[in-house]
Amino acid sequence: MLAKATKNRSEREYKKPINKHKLQSYNHNSEKIKETVISLDNKYISDLSFSLEMAGEIIPGGFFSNKNRVDLAGTFYFNVDKNTQLFTSERMHDFSNEFMSEFMLERRAKKKNNFLN
Repeated sequence: MLAKATKNRSEREYKKPINKHKLQSYNHNSEKIKETVISLDNKYISDLSFSLEMAGEIIPGGFFSNKNRVDLAGTFYFNVDKNTQLFTSERMHDFSNEFMSEFMLERRAKKKNNFLN
């Protein structure tokens, strides 16, 4: 299960991303639920989903933004071990100016701004 967790207004830091996502998995053999927090430090997670690999890894991935949850600046994904819930690899890729200019005005793409989702 994938869930989004937000802080109360009084707990939020000024101009810091307020969302973290939690990945919960249930192991039928041990009858235990494990939880992993997915966060991108000072980036906003715009969209997130996950897939399950045959080898047993959980792969959450999606889009991130530098400014808010609406704009997009790149993609990310993690590999999570299903038994330990530890990240085995993490990848983030910023959209290139060329890629961004296909979807927005060239002037805005050169500024390396996010584009709207």
